[in-house]
Amino acid sequence: MDSGKNILIAPRHKIFLRFIDVPSMDDAEIKSMAVLQAIKEVPFLREEITVSYRNLGVFRSGFSSIMLAIAKKDMISDMTKKNKIYGVAPESIRLETELLYLLLCKKGIINEKGVDLVISIGKDYSELMIIDKTRPVFSRSFKNSGRFSQEVNYSVMAYKKDRNAKDPDGVKIVRRPNIEGLTYAIEKNFTVPVNFYELKEDLSREDLPAQIDLAPAEIAERNSMMLRKKELAFTYLLAGFAVLLSVIFTYFKIYQKQGILDVMSLRLEAVGPHVNIL
Repeated sequence: MDSGKNILIAPRHKIFLRFIDVPSMDDAEIKSMAVLQAIKEVPFLREEITVSYRNLGVFRSGFSSIMLAIAKKDMISDMTKKNKIYGVAPESIRLETELLYLLLCKKGIINEKGVDLVISIGKDYSELMIIDKTRPVFSRSFKNSGRFSQEVNYSVMAYKKDRNAKDPDGVKIVRRPNIEGLTYAIEKNFTVPVNFYELKEDLSREDLPAQIDLAPAEIAERNSMMLRKKELAFTYLLAGFAVLLSVIFTYFKIYQKQGILDVMSLRLEAVGPHVNIL
């Protein structure tokens, strides 16, 4: 992800998020299946939602695991209007969950051989995520309140409804530097090791290989058009540079040839009297 771009981050609590397996490993087929699955997951028309996903890889033969993100276009439109920077619309809208997951992997916080229960504590909302050997398999967001511990327990119960759910090997609690008070109070709820991490990074500025982009089609088309214009301008620049080099080379050859002729002329003039004597 280009840290120089105008990036908006969609918070988890505003996004429908599902972790599913689709019976294909072809990118075009996966994209079509993701859209069809999204329509089944939410009570909205296709034209009312924007859909994106992250391909998490193949974990059983013939199937691809994806992190499917669904957002209402109205919500995305409101985000875009409220967060325009210097009057410029965002170039992409990323999902907070995906960026957090990628950052935790980048920092080596995630256990590559076990199951992690991650609780990300934000200012107003928090998120509980289950990551199985670096593959996210569950996520739930909830509002911070006096029911924080109950919400954590409810999230764990929701995760365990899946018959394939594995018990966590450890708990990772991550928070921002200005978030206090909630972290250590929930440690007593777990019998597995609990570790605490403070994240100071700005997710919109980190160089993370995000795949989910919830920007509306018109933004994607605008960005694509701008990219084509840049590529065309670069092509013209290269062509102009090539022509300039060709002209310089031609003039150099002419100058070099003229120099050789001048030298030969001088030598002939010097030899001329001797020839006459002979």
